[in-house]
Amino acid sequence: MLQLAFLLSCGIMFCYSLLVLDLKRKGQPAATVFLAETPTWIFTAWFIAAVFWGGRFLTIRVPGLFDITIERLLFLPILVSLAYRMIRRDEKGLPEDLMTHAAMGFLLILCLLSMTVHGFRPQHPGVPDPWFLFLSGYLFPTIVYMFLRTQKVNLIMLERILWTFFGIGCYLAILAYFEFFGLREYVYPRYINDPKIWLHLDRARGPFLNAGINGLFLVQAFLCGVYFYATHKTRRWILGPVLLGMIPTVYFSQTRSVYLAFLLCAVGLAAFLKVDVPKWKILALPTALVMFLAIAISPRLVSPDRRAGGVYQVEEVKIRVVLIARSIEMIMERPFLGHGFGQFLRAGSERFRGRYPIPGTAEEQVQHHHLLGLWAELGVIGLTTYIFIMFRGLIRGTLVIFKKTWDERIRNLGLVCVLGLSAYLLNNNFLEPAYFLPYNAAAFTFLAWAENLYTYSVP
Repeated sequence: MLQLAFLLSCGIMFCYSLLVLDLKRKGQPAATVFLAETPTWIFTAWFIAAVFWGGRFLTIRVPGLFDITIERLLFLPILVSLAYRMIRRDEKGLPEDLMTHAAMGFLLILCLLSMTVHGFRPQHPGVPDPWFLFLSGYLFPTIVYMFLRTQKVNLIMLERILWTFFGIGCYLAILAYFEFFGLREYVYPRYINDPKIWLHLDRARGPFLNAGINGLFLVQAFLCGVYFYATHKTRRWILGPVLLGMIPTVYFSQTRSVYLAFLLCAVGLAAFLKVDVPKWKILALPTALVMFLAIAISPRLVSPDRRAGGVYQVEEVKIRVVLIARSIEMIMERPFLGHGFGQFLRAGSERFRGRYPIPGTAEEQVQHHHLLGLWAELGVIGLTTYIFIMFRGLIRGTLVIFKKTWDERIRNLGLVCVLGLSAYLLNNNFLEPAYFLPYNAAAFTFLAWAENLYTYSVP
């Protein structure tokens, strides 16, 4: 434990020292370095830890206190920085439009009130912990959003965050090859191979331990890489092959929602990306590769075997249909206030198990449709608040894309944010995202920067 803490501290100090030396070489004082660059390093250090070094990697359990992990320790500087900037309201970087902040605050209060009534902790073993879902699905991502929104709008900061996403995505792509082809002795962190955590063990599930989440982050990383390919001409010689190598990893997730998200992003890039190279030249080889793979597996598309390329997994579809039916029944019973935050599994299994049994298994299932699950738990009030938050960011990001008088670099960044957030929302129609903190944090990062770019570009 001490060795790990020492190495982590040395790594942070080494990276910061390189940053200081680089900016001093350019004639900038150390104080300027600290104020301008520290938020970026704080966020990237925490996000990397959240992806790879969460509770599965190392957990220190303190009686009477919350569990201590590396990513939670690195989250403290984000809290301190946010509190500092909220106190110093004379900063010009603070957003003037606080409607989204107010909506997020209202949603958090609604979750807390619901847990006050229905319980902060699970009432039965094996039932999801509402407090954990609140932290990883809503509170921490909201803090990330506010942290990024209270920074002075700096395109260099956004690009460095996107470089972080792309770098993590490249590493996840390498892991996906190892996982898919059985080279698991090279997989790190080692908990990815833990057979006790059986979910998606036969797919490329990455450090998220979920193929759908891992595949979607690969899609978002691919988006970031395409942006850099369009923007950094001198690096195209290396970015091109790397991006081509990432395309098959989407298939390695063997998850249909990820395929749809990748298709959405590919169409969006083809239609709206601003680049000095004819887009048919950029997309010709990736399109040919995808078509080749589709033709190669086409005889097996109706197979129930995911690894053979089949997408005809009927049992999973039946389970989702039953869960949707349960959700609709729960919504009709309590449409306005819901059955309580984090209570879908308990309420669904206790009250609707007989009417809507899960086919093919005796094990109960969490909702696999985020919006329906949110409506069933928090009612129409919670649902409309969440939709307002997300679609306000999407609308603002879309305005950035279509404003022809704005710089192409800003428009491309807006496109990445809109597509990254859209892919997240599409993927959430097939799973419950609240269990995966870095997955939600990445989406709220795209949301924050879509709004930052909008306010940056508005005269």
